[in-house]
Order: sequence, then C-alpha cells, then structure tokens
Amino acid sequence: PAGFENLLKGLWGEGCPADERLEIAGLLERAQGSFNH
Repeated sequence: PAGFENLLKGLWGEGCPADERLEIAGLLERAQGSFNH
C-alpha cells in the first residue's frame, strides 16, 4: 500500500536499499497481520 511506502520513506529515507525496504515492509505486514487476527 502507498501508506507503507510513504512510512518507509519517512523512516529510512530515500537512500534505503530497495531490498532492505522490502524486508522491513514484510516484517511490518506480518506484524499488522498478527494484529488483525
């Protein structure tokens, strides 16, 4: 989601490696999923 992308950009900045950003996004989605369930 755009919200996640904006959040990641805000936290880690534009210079963050894409693969690292995806890894962090995966962790956030997993955490959010556990909250939803």
